[in-house]
Amino acid sequence: MRLLFRFLLLSVFFVTPTALSGCATGGTSAACDDMACSSYCRQEGYGWGECIQGACLCHYTPVGEDGGWHPWHHGDGGDECGGCPWGELCCNGICTPVEDDPLNCGACGRVCKEGEQCIDGWCLCGGVTSCYEGIEKCCDGMCVNILYDFNHCGDCGIQCADETGPECLEGECVCPVVGEPNPRACAGTYEDMCCPRTFLASGGCKDLGNDRAHCGECGHSCDFFNGEVCFMGQCALGQD
Repeated sequence: MRLLFRFLLLSVFFVTPTALSGCATGGTSAACDDMACSSYCRQEGYGWGECIQGACLCHYTPVGEDGGWHPWHHGDGGDECGGCPWGELCCNGICTPVEDDPLNCGACGRVCKEGEQCIDGWCLCGGVTSCYEGIEKCCDGMCVNILYDFNHCGDCGIQCADETGPECLEGECVCPVVGEPNPRACAGTYEDMCCPRTFLASGGCKDLGNDRAHCGECGHSCDFFNGEVCFMGQCALGQD
């Protein structure tokens, strides 16, 4: 009786893997069952498996089914390739190394944004972290806030200039004005230059040819008390 039991036990361990291997590659076997098929598929890097007409078919777990997202848990029609090695997905019928492919990072067709690297199936800025969508962008290997960074205002490399507006507000370079809720960018020309606030004068977009507080250049003030005016960028006494 003990010899018969040992014979049956050995038959299960040595015959079942062979049968499942045949199922996983498209063969059929009466030994194929859903529980054993799923176990085999997980060993091969898939999410789960099922027996259809005696054949074990492996599948990747759809996004969100396990309560979270993982690079390999993505339905991609992997069966078209007949099974891909661990770390690869079947993309358009080709086994693709999605661990480090920036055009298929962690999932088929998932393209990393400019400046990001694909590492272990994740799009990472500088190989370290992910940037906040719509707020940050990967610039020079670092996540920067493109809404308020004057060196990357609205996009990487867009620097706010003093003559047009040195501050970045909501992704736009603007010339700050105290008490003005909606500052704008100046043209940066002689007639529309961004001047900072001084002790005696307000800042903002100024006409250097006619502004007594910024005459000819920002911060150059005419003598108000002696009646000087700014004419063509020069301080001069006003006419009585």
